[in-house]
Order: sequence, then C-alpha cells, then structure tokens
Amino acid sequence: MSAEKIEELVRQTESISDPEARGVAVDLLNATLEFHAAALERLLKIAGKETVDRIAADELVSSLLLLHDLHPDSLETRIRRAVGKLQDMLSHLGAKLSLDAIESDIVRLHFDSAQTWSRAAVTDSIEKTIFQAAPEIGSVTIEGIREPAPANFVPLSQLAGLSEPRLSGRSRSEHERCELCSAPVGQPHQHLVEPRERRLICVCDACAILFPSGGETQYRRVPRDIRCWNDFCLSDQAWNSLAIPIGLAFLFRSSSSNQMLAVYPSPAGPTEAALDEECWEEMVRDNPELRKMAADVEALLINRMHGAREYFWAPIDECYRLTGLVRKYWRGFSGGEEGWKRIREFFDSLKERSYAGSFV
Repeated sequence: MSAEKIEELVRQTESISDPEARGVAVDLLNATLEFHAAALERLLKIAGKETVDRIAADELVSSLLLLHDLHPDSLETRIRRAVGKLQDMLSHLGAKLSLDAIESDIVRLHFDSAQTWSRAAVTDSIEKTIFQAAPEIGSVTIEGIREPAPANFVPLSQLAGLSEPRLSGRSRSEHERCELCSAPVGQPHQHLVEPRERRLICVCDACAILFPSGGETQYRRVPRDIRCWNDFCLSDQAWNSLAIPIGLAFLFRSSSSNQMLAVYPSPAGPTEAALDEECWEEMVRDNPELRKMAADVEALLINRMHGAREYFWAPIDECYRLTGLVRKYWRGFSGGEEGWKRIREFFDSLKERSYAGSFV
C-alpha cells in the first residue's frame, strides 16, 4: 500500500461524521501504530547495529523507521547524506550543493554554478530528496541559484512538428537550449512535463535524469521507450463505446484532473475529451498492463484508420508530434495525399523505434 493511499484512508477516518465511530477508528489506528512500533524496536535490538544500518539504507524501510522515530541516524547525518546524494548528481553538470546550516527545523543550503538554472525545477528536486530523508524538518532554503531569462515553454496544446526545421532555415537544434541549465540540445532531445500546466519543456540528457517519470515532482521526465502492443485487445464494440470520431487517438491519465483523457488530431489542432471511466475500466480488464501506464507522460496511441489495428505504448511527446503533423499537412475533409503520406511515415518510424511483440 502506498503512502498516498494511507494518507487518503486517514483523511476518510477523520471525516467520519459520527464522533463515537470516529473516536474508535482513531484509537484503533493509534493502537496498531504503537503495536508495530514496539515490535520494530524489539527487532532492531535483536538485529544489531550492522544489520540495522544496512536495512535503514532502504528507502521504504527508512520511511517506516522515521514514522516511528526509530531511525538509527541523527537528523544531521540523514541531511548530510541526502546533500551528498544530490551533489553526486549535480557534479557532472558543473554545479555544487553544500549544507550551510540546520537551524531548528530549517535546512539552509547553498547552490553554486556558473550556469543559469530554473529555480522552480532545482528547488523541487532538492526539496523532495531532503524531505524524504528528514520529514520532520519544516522548510528548506536554497541560496545562490542563478536564474535564466523567462524560458520559452512549449504548451502541449500547441506542440507540433518537433523535428521540423524553423521557417528561418536554421534547424531547431541551433536555436534550442535546455530550459534548466541552458546547455544546447540537439535533435532528438528529451522533454519534461509540467502536469499542472500541461506543458512540455526541452531539456538535455544530464538534466533529464534528475527527474523521475512518476511521483509528485513539479516536472516529470517523458520516457523514451516505445512499445508496439501486438496482442492488445480492443473489440470494435469497445472502440465504438469510446465515441471518438476518428480512428487516430491517444489516451492518457491527467494527474491534475485525475481523469482519463482522449486526444485525437484534427486540422484545427488536438481535440481533447474526458473518457468515460467505465469504458476505460473495461479496456483495463481486457489489458491489465494498462494499470502500469504512467500518468501525464505515457499514453496508449491507437491507429484504426483504413482498417488498421495498431496500438502503441508511447511517450506523450510522440503522441503530440502526430497531432502536430496532422495540423500542418492535413488538407480538406479527407486529409489529402500529403497528409496521409506524413501519417504513414510517422507510424513507420514509430514501428522501427519500438519494441515489437507482446507487451512485457
């Protein structure tokens, strides 16, 4: 069970309207925690220091020990270890992170780099690591971040033809820089998603590795793997129940709205609609692996045009690349020869770069 699920159950317990029932539920929770804490404390004494130090290094076990105030390491030791972990990641980017002070429940850090960085992105990544190691602290302050001029974010709703050259005749790679550290980025390059604003930002490989594809960070890395799902199960009846008017679409979950969204291309740009949750659950029952699809950054890409039955587990930026091609090359109601040529080339390229076969 995840920490988020536990927090949700606690909130539900606290919202019980009957005071007596709420009191019983809270007492039961506290008694269970006290019982687990006593058992854990006894286990730690039996295990000995060497074993305790080894298991405390595990992220999940460490969180449990912190919950019961049984972690063998002091607050300063845990914070210094977290700062060291962050410094290892930042050192190859030419940046340094140091601990200035721990004052009451405030951790003061200093960030040093000759490059400019996005304060929001740096702060988000550092705070997540520090709070994970020391959840009892109140705040983290970071001095020394040199910020760039306002970045040119790419809204998902406007993403189109990422691999196309600019009208000036110069390639995008000559213009584009990493939105976090300002290093030049080539083609192809990686992207991060900002789920709340539904935006993509362009980043270099070094900055991309600082962010996971899931979790609660402000930015999430868009995966690069593409899988051709050869044994995907979707009957014509199930497809028709989705009420998508065109045989090209991609489906993904938005974490900000907690909805499954269906996006399909049109000459006017991507059209978005909330997917019926019952229909989605039916698809999940037939294809259980869909439950593993990461929100915001991965999508089920569907091609059922002209008799095709092609399904891909695809990065979200590849999906919006398709909508961009449709918007740029589609002509009239039928699409035109050039439009369909571009769509066929897109799916041919997708197949060449994908893992073929059944989903694993």
